Amino acid sequence: MTSEHIRIGDILPVIQYVANGSQVDFTFPFPIFQASDLKVYFDDNTEAEASGFTVNGTGETDGGSVSFSTAPAAQRKVTLTRELPIERTTDFQEGEFRAKVLNDEFDKIIARMQELDLASSTAMRLAKTDSSDLSKGMVLPDRDTRAGNFLSFDQDGTPVASAGVAPGDVTVSAFWGSLIDDSDSTALNALVAAALLAGDQNWTGSQRSPFVAANDAVLDFNAGQNFLITPAASAGAMSITFDNLADGQGGNIVIDNASGNANGFSWPSTADFGNQGPPTVEAERTVFAYMIQGATVDVRRI
Repeated sequence: MTSEHIRIGDILPVIQYVANGSQVDFTFPFPIFQASDLKVYFDDNTEAEASGFTVNGTGETDGGSVSFSTAPAAQRKVTLTRELPIERTTDFQEGEFRAKVLNDEFDKIIARMQELDLASSTAMRLAKTDSSDLSKGMVLPDRDTRAGNFLSFDQDGTPVASAGVAPGDVTVSAFWGSLIDDSDSTALNALVAAALLAGDQNWTGSQRSPFVAANDAVLDFNAGQNFLITPAASAGAMSITFDNLADGQGGNIVIDNASGNANGFSWPSTADFGNQGPPTVEAERTVFAYMIQGATVDVRRI
């Protein structure tokens, strides 16, 4: 006699996809007992379940599928997982036991054990070979102790709450020290620009552009990937234009306006500054990073 009763195989009850914007059906390879056993989450939000879908394949050993009424957005992570309620709804009575009832109960026990295995395998835990006293586990400090602090470990490897490193306790290089003590982003940007200019390898050799000193700067992306714009004396309002865009190319644009020769800069319509808006350039050195995306040049002030 062939039984069609559900079988619980050796498989973790979770599967993930990255949506492409058009796919509406997503399969899951593990069994569920009823539609409510399957939970669907978008991205990393486990506090709110997704909606707008139907579940197919309840009671099937090989799993089933989820069908969305509207395809999830492209690049959205879709997680399908089984989460059974931890409850017992069946009481066995004296007399004859039905095999199906027993099988259902045992299946649910194994299914919950698989869910516990999934939870433990994705949690931070000690290795079996750890030299610590494994019987003590890893107990975190209480809520009040750890509030506003960092998780750290003492000399014995025990979790402790730490306020972090006090100023002056960490030795850094002179360069990093100069970055840390900058009072604002403008000073930091000027320092980064100076560091770029100090390294000749950033501006010479194959696939590198020469320095550009002009009233109006034409950045030819066939000539190189890094550009230095040094406004000439009394440059006034400068115009920056792009030529020979090469999709996928990226690099840096440094404007050395330390002498204050330029009092303004206009950028081409193909420049995209995101939510930063068109950047201002002070009377100093300013560095930008760029990336060519088709007919658009994404420009961001560092």
